[in-house]
Amino acid sequence: MPQGVELWTVLEHLACYRNSRDGGLWLDSDFCQGNVDDPKPNGKLKKKAWSLQRGRKPLRVKKWVTSIVTRPATHPDALSEWDEKHCDGQIGGFDKLGKKFETVLGSNREVPIWEFRGLGVSWRKNLLERMLAMQSAVIELHKKYPEEPTS
Repeated sequence: MPQGVELWTVLEHLACYRNSRDGGLWLDSDFCQGNVDDPKPNGKLKKKAWSLQRGRKPLRVKKWVTSIVTRPATHPDALSEWDEKHCDGQIGGFDKLGKKFETVLGSNREVPIWEFRGLGVSWRKNLLERMLAMQSAVIELHKKYPEEPTS
């Protein structure tokens, strides 16, 4: 993270964009005003929250992101704690396994393990095809960035 740039600011600006089918960018008007070249976050992202039925026990996205930055690395983030307390404890579950990092293919650079969710429905007949496409996308990302990007 560049010096003086807060994680929340980066994420709030990333939320301004949606990918088009052809790989271009669109402005996500749910979270921003302006245009693709000069987005202006509207503050709605920080109001988003995970919650139990009927909005009980909410955890705001902003609080979660802040916890990532402010808590010691040995302490779970706010979303992992919330999930452990109110749901099934899967979020942050890699901590329980003890393995939090993997290496970039063809490199010794460690990167966090990510879990992909919300990928939509896969039917048995196209599951292998979808899994291979996802794996291929991750491999391409590793090839493109064997070293940490600097800009």
